[in-house]
Amino acid sequence: MGDSLRASIDYGLTNSRYGVVILSKDFFAKHWPVQELNGLATREVNANRTILPIWHKVGFEEVRGFSPTLADRVAARSEQGLGRLVEQIVDALDQA
Repeated sequence: MGDSLRASIDYGLTNSRYGVVILSKDFFAKHWPVQELNGLATREVNANRTILPIWHKVGFEEVRGFSPTLADRVAARSEQGLGRLVEQIVDALDQA
C-alpha cells in the first residue's frame, strides 16, 4: 500500500527475462498494457527474444493493424487451450 505503481511496473520490466503479452482487443485499447509492451520492446534492441506473444480472440489483420512487427512473430493462440499455451511457453523458455 502506498507504493508507486509505475515504479513497480518498471522494476518488473527491468528484472524480468521474458514478458508474456496477451494481445487482445482490450489490450489494443488500453494505454498501460501498450506502455508495458513498449518497455519490453526496448529491452529487445540488444538482447534475445523477450516478448512471448499470445493472441486472444484476434487474428493476423488485427495484430498487424496494431503492430506489424508483432504480427511477424510466431505467437501462441488462446483457442488452443491452456495446456497447449503452457507447453509453448515452456518450449520457448527451454530454447533460451
